[in-house]
Amino acid sequence: MHEDGPEVKNRSPAFYVQLLLTLLLCAFLILPVIQSILAGLTVNYLIGLRSGLTVQWFRKVWDLYRDSIFRSIGIGLGCLGCTLPVEIESSREIDLVLAHRACVEDNGARRRLVKQQELEGMIAAM
Repeated sequence: MHEDGPEVKNRSPAFYVQLLLTLLLCAFLILPVIQSILAGLTVNYLIGLRSGLTVQWFRKVWDLYRDSIFRSIGIGLGCLGCTLPVEIESSREIDLVLAHRACVEDNGARRRLVKQQELEGMIAAM
């Protein structure tokens, strides 16, 4: 860190082009959602926010889709309950395989080191 503050990296122009593209895409995706929510919250969409705000739209959506929302949550939790034990077990298996590989590689390195030391000892004895 510099005395004035954190170090600032020199970034290439490609970084700024990618950042701009990302921000534009985010705006393209998020702004219609915000407009839709505001349209649902206003009393009269044609007048706009001056007409006042209401939660009537949320009540209507909740009444119509409440069962579907709870079913979707139930399906998601059911899928999580089925896949989580399988994923935990497979991660344990992967850890065992990686540990075995590391052990084999470590033993191979030890053997090479011992052979190298024996060879150096034989050369020194000559």
